[in-house]
Amino acid sequence: MTSPRILPTLGLRLGFLFSFVLLVLPSLLRVYVAYRLNYGQAALWQRLPFDGWTILLGVMATLFGVITLVAWRGRPYGIFWIYQGVMVLTISIIIFESALRYYADYPKYFLIGNSDDDIFNRIYRYLIIFQVLICFYMLWYINRSPARRFFEQFKE
Repeated sequence: MTSPRILPTLGLRLGFLFSFVLLVLPSLLRVYVAYRLNYGQAALWQRLPFDGWTILLGVMATLFGVITLVAWRGRPYGIFWIYQGVMVLTISIIIFESALRYYADYPKYFLIGNSDDDIFNRIYRYLIIFQVLICFYMLWYINRSPARRFFEQFKE
């Protein structure tokens, strides 16, 4: 007789949901807007960068989204460690890419006027605070006993 399946706790489910919403969707939206406006209407939007950092951000956001969906199921057991590593790598790229755009001479994201008064940059600058907070929350919560029990039930 097998033991009953341990379901993920509410905190773990909310953490997965919010990490997906805060880390994956804004990053993919940023990449989509940069790609679409650069290659769709190149004459109008000359100053919207679509470079290696933007592509790396899109790849990591897509990878993190897939890993989040797999981690939601809880198996295989190794997804527990992979999720944490990719989450830290993704937030590191988000922070580094945003800091590079804001403080260095790299081209900035701006659609109207200059980069200081554009709403697109402000939203992403303030969003970083919540992205870092959800990463800290998930790193703390996923290593707590109820969440570990959920992942360890699939350990062979």
